Amino acid sequence: MKISIIGAGQVGSTIAYTLLTRKLLDELVLIDIAEERVRGEVLDLRQGQSGIGTTVKITGSNDYSLTEGSDIIIITAGIGRKPGDSRLDLARKNSNIMKGIIERVKVNENSILFIVTNPVDVMTYLALEVSGFDKNRVFGLGTTLDTVRLWSLLSEEFGINASSLEAFVIGEHGDSMLPVFSHLGPEFERERLLKVFENVKVGATDVIRLKGATTFAPALAVVEVVESIVNDRGDVLPISAYHEDHGVCIGFPSNITRSGAYPTEFELNEEEREKFLKSVDIIKGEIRKLQEG
Repeated sequence: MKISIIGAGQVGSTIAYTLLTRKLLDELVLIDIAEERVRGEVLDLRQGQSGIGTTVKITGSNDYSLTEGSDIIIITAGIGRKPGDSRLDLARKNSNIMKGIIERVKVNENSILFIVTNPVDVMTYLALEVSGFDKNRVFGLGTTLDTVRLWSLLSEEFGINASSLEAFVIGEHGDSMLPVFSHLGPEFERERLLKVFENVKVGATDVIRLKGATTFAPALAVVEVVESIVNDRGDVLPISAYHEDHGVCIGFPSNITRSGAYPTEFELNEEEREKFLKSVDIIKGEIRKLQEG
């Protein structure tokens, strides 16, 4: 399994490290415009391999030809959120960066493109459009990170293993995201559930304010998705995949396999569906703004 990561900043390098500790690959490539930085990350990872018992081939530079033959290409490159920014504020800034990257990697026609760059739903749609790849092989992290945060906080609140519950965050990875609690039993008090979700919504903002960027939680969420691909597990996670019914890439429960991502039939109640459609409209509006220049 060969995995390339485009963008060797804090998130990209943390993903690389986490992939190594999970022993999910045979070859790892890091690509970044900052050549000295990426060389440093490669050396650091190589020098620590014996400590985790791996012999992965690790290379990196600013040369995209190194990505040839990748099974998965993870794209984290772009401008990160600053305090006070929404994810959609980044759309114009990161769209040109994303287009340039996809033009360089689309020769890897058999790869899965996994987008992490924000705003992830818009960037995933852009990557799908520019690459021309099959829609099942281009997807973004979506609301998987928000769902991982939700499960973590539900576990704290209710003293359970919440990852086994059918509770997800869906929609835009941003202000219009919404929780799906309609599949939970009456023992989960709605007031407590909504309180947990409010904490999920401000989770990233708090981390950015306190330490400047989110790194560990995004990396762990990315690696959960990669693990499902590598092991062909078909895990159901709300990644940002293309939805034929709505014409956008948006966070919604999907089966994740070695051949790509496949949105599931997942029932929403009337309130959830209404909020989800509003989230669809927000993403469509941002895509439209980019297309209009």
